[in-house]
Amino acid sequence: MRVWDADAHVEESETTFSDKYFDQAFADRRPIVVQSPRGIHWLIDGQCAMPKYVGAEMDRFFGTPQTMHGERVNTLVRKTESIEALEMRGTAARLKLMDDEGLELSVLYPTLFLAWPLTPYHDLGSALCRSYNNWLSDVCSEAPSRLKWVSIINPGDPQTAANEIRRTRKMGASGTMVLGMVGNKSIGDATFEPIWAAAADVDMPITVHVGECTPLGYLAFHASLLMGFWGFMFSGILDRYKSLHVAFLEAGCMWLPFMMGRLEDLGSTERFGTVANPDRPKHLPSRLIGVGGLAAAGTSAPKLAPEEYIARGNVFIGFEVEDKLLPWCIEEYGADCWLFGSDIPHYDRLKCAAGAFLERQDVSEQHKRKLLFENTARFYKWPLESPKLQSAAAGG
Repeated sequence: MRVWDADAHVEESETTFSDKYFDQAFADRRPIVVQSPRGIHWLIDGQCAMPKYVGAEMDRFFGTPQTMHGERVNTLVRKTESIEALEMRGTAARLKLMDDEGLELSVLYPTLFLAWPLTPYHDLGSALCRSYNNWLSDVCSEAPSRLKWVSIINPGDPQTAANEIRRTRKMGASGTMVLGMVGNKSIGDATFEPIWAAAADVDMPITVHVGECTPLGYLAFHASLLMGFWGFMFSGILDRYKSLHVAFLEAGCMWLPFMMGRLEDLGSTERFGTVANPDRPKHLPSRLIGVGGLAAAGTSAPKLAPEEYIARGNVFIGFEVEDKLLPWCIEEYGADCWLFGSDIPHYDRLKCAAGAFLERQDVSEQHKRKLLFENTARFYKWPLESPKLQSAAAGG
């Protein structure tokens, strides 16, 4: 069965921010890898780049530089993949790894940029994003039929971020990644309207990924995605931009029934859509919808229920191949919205995940085909019947 991996990763290296890719106007603030008694770390503009809202307990593996001056340094868990595959030193090693795991195609995401902000200075933050995008575009151009990439942006400067969406779409980016929260604001907040407008203008899919981006401690790495989903579903974005594709990735699928229940409770005159509640207004005031600041003041009720946006093809959700609730979720929300991600090469991934999923007896073969192949094509807006991809042996 064909497998198109909607969410794999790369490990950034010093090459990512080399002269070839990094804006020389910021040359004296270039990220470098430095040694400490605890390991090696990214140093950005003179500051150690560790998760802002979690602190030193994560500094030994978050962003995980794998090499210093080109040499491998293992600081926490030694990854079995080669440096060539981890840091995309050419494409041969990554393509071989994909072949070993039965992956025909992979869409590549960052590692370092799963934290925001990496710097308090938005001009430098945007320059870091541009350098990464320049680098990954260059790498993937060596095997364009098998390696795809999503661009990254600095949401702290929404207009510059919008320009980067337009630029990277022209460069061949298959999507743009954001995190669910930007400090205490949901990515669906009106502040970020230029981002959504640009994505709609150039037909760029947007992926909301788990990440460390809001002050709730380590829990926020995954909870930020749920918080972003909450704010996004009350934002009206999908009413203004009806062709947008938005995915929420790498938190599994089992959070969705809980969040959908809460959203339904706030948007219905029935409690959780099942028990009449005549004293409840048809639509709650936005100040109640936005408890915790997750919906902007004055937010109006969306025109459709969340499950209707899913059914319309606007919203996609990642899943883990071992999720126990996956068959129920497929039955409840349909089979067309779920995206498979290998999470290569992160240390906590399930190796050969596609093969493990194919062994499940509680998911039909038809649904396996959708979840492993067709939905990835549908989300990224690729034709389902594409020419046969070139083999890794052919170099792309």
